[in-house]
Parts: sequence; C-alpha cells; structure tokens
Amino acid sequence: MSENKRQIKRSLSGKLGTTILLIVIVGFILTLGLLTVRIRRIIKQEALEQASHVLDNTALKVQGCLQEMKTAANNTLWLIESHPEADSLLQYSKRVLSLYPEVRSCSIALENGVSACSSRSGNDIITTDGGNPYGELWYTTPKNAGEASWVEPFDEFTSGVHSDPDLIASYCVPLKGKDGEFTGVISVSLSLDRLQDIISAERPYKTSYCIILGADGHYFAHPDTTKIVRQTIFSEHDAGWEADINTLGNEMTSGHSGTMEIDLGGIPSMIIYRPLSGSEWSIALVYPKKEMLRSYTRLVYLLFPLLLLGIVLLVLSCRLIVNRFTKPLVKLTHQLQQVGKGASGSKLPETDDDTQVGMLQNSFASMLKSIVQNMSKADEANREARTRMRELEQATLQAQLASQQKTHFMQDISHQFRTPLNIILGFAQVLGEDFHSFTDEEKILIAENMRQSSKQLEHMVDELLLPLKTEKQNVMEEVDGATCVHLAEKASEEAKKQLIQDNEVLIESTLGEKSRIKAKGEYLSFILTELLVNALRSNPDAPVTLKLSETEDCFIFAVEDRGPGIPKDKADFVFDKFTKLDIYANGLGLGLYLARTLGQTMGGSLSLDKDYSPGCRFFLKLPK
Repeated sequence: MSENKRQIKRSLSGKLGTTILLIVIVGFILTLGLLTVRIRRIIKQEALEQASHVLDNTALKVQGCLQEMKTAANNTLWLIESHPEADSLLQYSKRVLSLYPEVRSCSIALENGVSACSSRSGNDIITTDGGNPYGELWYTTPKNAGEASWVEPFDEFTSGVHSDPDLIASYCVPLKGKDGEFTGVISVSLSLDRLQDIISAERPYKTSYCIILGADGHYFAHPDTTKIVRQTIFSEHDAGWEADINTLGNEMTSGHSGTMEIDLGGIPSMIIYRPLSGSEWSIALVYPKKEMLRSYTRLVYLLFPLLLLGIVLLVLSCRLIVNRFTKPLVKLTHQLQQVGKGASGSKLPETDDDTQVGMLQNSFASMLKSIVQNMSKADEANREARTRMRELEQATLQAQLASQQKTHFMQDISHQFRTPLNIILGFAQVLGEDFHSFTDEEKILIAENMRQSSKQLEHMVDELLLPLKTEKQNVMEEVDGATCVHLAEKASEEAKKQLIQDNEVLIESTLGEKSRIKAKGEYLSFILTELLVNALRSNPDAPVTLKLSETEDCFIFAVEDRGPGIPKDKADFVFDKFTKLDIYANGLGLGLYLARTLGQTMGGSLSLDKDYSPGCRFFLKLPK
C-alpha cells in the first residue's frame, strides 16, 4: 500500500508540476521577450526623436545665420541705390560688418567702376577699394540671373579680391537704377568655419557629427576639413556602401528630408537629413547605431541573469506548491480506494481541512451518507421512472414530427443546392462543347450567372455552418472594435454581390465616421447582409435604405424596403427555423433565425416593425 501511495504521488505531482512549470516558464520567457522588444523600440524611437530635435535646432541656427546674410544685404540696398558715391560705398560695406556680427565680408561693385570691400581681421574691420571684381562669380552670377542668389563657397585669398584666406559662401543681390536697369552688385559673405562651429556646438551622441551639402553635393561643412568644397558626396567610393551614399546624396540635393540606415566603413549608422530653408543646401546628422542602442545593450546584459534567476525560482516554487497541495489529495485517494473495495464497516471520515481537498473529502462523506438514506426511496424513484416513460413517449412523438420536418428540410435543401449546381454544370458543359462560338458579351453573361450560382451555394453553406460555429464559440469574448459605417458599407456590397440586381442600397447615418461598436464584426456583417438580401429580393425596382443611429446605451440599425411586406398573421413566425413565406423562393429559411440568434448572442435584439408600411422594416439593436 505504501508503494501505491508513492506511485500516485509521483504520477500526480510529476505531471502537475511539469505542466505548471512549462506554462509558467513559457509565459515568463514570452513576457520578458516582448518586454525587451518593446523597450528596444522605445529606446530607438526616443533616440531618433532626440537626434531629430538636435538636427532641427542646428538647422534653425544655420538658417538664422543665412537669413542674417540676406537681411544685411537687403537692408543696405536702398542706401547704395540712393548714394552710389565711392566714399559712401566704403562706409556702407563697413556698416554691414558693424551691424551684423555673422557677416565675414561685404563687397559692393558698380558698373561705373566704383567698388568697395570690407572684411574682418580678428576684432578689426578692414575696408579697401574693391579692385576689379567684374569677372568674379559673386558679381557675374546675380548680374546674369537678374535676381539675388547664393554663390557656392570659394577661397577669397586665391581669387585675388580679398586678403581673407577663409572659405566663404556669398549671398549676392543685383543693384538696379530708377528705371530698373542693372547698376551693380552687393555681396555679403559667410565663413564656412562659422558654419562648422554652429553644427559642432551640439551633438546628441559623443561620436555623432553634422554635414552640410551644396546644391551639387559639395561638402560645405564636414568633420574632415579636407573634404570641404574639394569633394562631393558622390565622390565617396567604397564597394560596401557606394550605392547607399549615392542614394543619400540624391535625396539631400533634391531637397528631401528623411532617415536612412547606412553601413559607413563597417559601422552601421543612422543618418537624418533636412533641407535648409532659404537656400539649396541640405544638412544631415550622422551617428552610429551602437551609440543609439547603448542603453538597450546594457539592459540585455542585465536581463539574462535575471531570466536565469527567475527560472530557478519558478522551478523551486512550483515544486514546493505542488507537493503541498498533492499530499492531502494522495491521502484522500487511498481512503476512497478502501471504500471502493467494499471493506466491512468502511466509511469516509470528515475532516476540518478547509482547502479544496478537504471540501472534496467532506463531499464524498456526505455522498455516502445520502446513498444509505435514499435506499428507502426506491419506490418513489420507480414511480418517477414511470412518469418519465410517459414523457419519453411524448418526446418520441415530437421526435417523429422532427423527423418529418427533417425530411421536408432535406428535400428543400436538395432542391436549393441542385438549382445553382445545375446552372453551373449546364453552362460549364455548354462552354466546354463550343466555347469559341460565343461572343465576349455572352461569355461574360454566362460567367456572371455561374458566379451568382456559386455565391448562392456559398451563402447556403455559410447558413448551415454558422449555427455550429456559434455553439462552439463564446461571441461575447471574441469582440473586435469596428466602425459602424464601415460595417454597413461592407454588408451593402456583400448583399449586392449575392443578387443580380441594379437597385441601390442607401446608407443614412447620424453617427460619426469613427463611431465603433463592440461586437464581432463577422456576425454583425452577416445580420446586416441577410436583412439587405431579403429587402433587395422583395423590392427589386426601388432602393433599399439602411439607417444608422444611436441612443444613450445602444446602436440601432434599421433596414427599410418598399416591397409587399410581411402579413401581420405571419409576423411572429418569420424568425422560426426553416420558415419561408414563399416555399418556392430561394433560401433555406434559416437567414432571419440565424440573424436573431446572433443578435441575441451579442446582447442585442432583432425585431420586425409590424406597423411599418408600405414594405417592411427590421430593427437591430446592439449595446455600446
């Protein structure tokens, strides 16, 4: 007996412990995995937002600097056009540098040969005669274009115009006389070193950096100063990422904004790029992905030890809990075995244990007492049995009636299935025998008839299988939020597909476009489709209306038609199984029955408005 008890304990505790342990471990690992994926997504999103914010701030600072160049030039135009004397030009160029600290140099040249130039040298402003600048790009570009424009960066020292060796970009504005003729150019220049200082002032990550590209892809700002002006982004050559770099260059020079992942020299990197407003330039922020996900990597290293520790604790906890709860159950099993063997005077004692096992033992003890006490009631049970026999006879008669009804149903379903099948088989045989003798219009008509017959078969099969699905599923647990208007439109389309008719379904809704109903969309769509099919079939020459409205606690779907309607004496039977007002009509007589059943299952109701005329109106009410 001791061996039996050990065997029972091993079997029960082993199976129970293993099952619980597997479920808990799988759930624990899945939860931890989903949490890790979610955290990674959040960290990545926050990193992108931080980097994008830094880039936006940097772009605003650069745009502010470019705007200062435009403001400096535009605010000096009227002075030059009013007083174009040589001495005045020297004062104007010096005034621009005094008022606008971001301006590196200012050059003014008139067509009459008068010119002036001012530039910064440390904290001093040097003003000189502009020399002969009439062949320079900063003069010829706005003159030829007839409008203000940015001149790509150039080296002023090598140009021979100024003594400043910095690389600069110039904003040039043409000067015009009173009659609109060209009289000269004012050029305000910005040092690329200043741009480099602006974009280097703020970095979201230690190894991140910004670049600025010109309209043709030249670098105007880059951590590698040897590339500035001298190289373009398209001149980067590496077999691993040349295509990606070219794609990035095309995106930036086209004025687009976005985010790209590129492998730069074996380092996976993220690049965020934006166009610079007011110019044809573009700015980008580059940073390695490992910097972005550094906190996530540290989190993963921490989670693995926690995972192992959690699994060990789960194993120990499950073993202790299972052993604790199976010990009294094994004892109860042994006592029941003694009672089952019919030992003389054996009885099951009651216990003071208030656990589920103790309650089970007390229940068995009470059951044994009840068996002894109820033996005297055998005669009463016999009389009850005779009563049941009479009820069984009545049930047999009802079963016979049900069998007859089943026979009629099988005959009807056989007819309903054979009709569309005969259509499909007949057309298939005709097409197979002489396919090429039919015109395209005739083939389309035949195909449409075959499709319609197939839809009828599919609809009848769905009606037959739907009761089985609803019996096996708990509809109230399988809810999905669906837009009311969307479900109505879907049901309308499905109803018109099932019938070859051109009449219209009008949808009138007082609900918002985003009004959602907590119901199983498949079942609600079936109910609305069934009501619309019946309405369209009985009302082929006029539109059918589907109205959507709501009260404080429910949504209301109303289907109205102007057909012959339903006689009042038959209004109470239209929702019964296999009921058809016209026995020769298509269908199995299950549509309205299933519609009402599904409506009740979802906590609502389907009813017929007996006072509505002319035609017929059904109300479907579902809770919010």
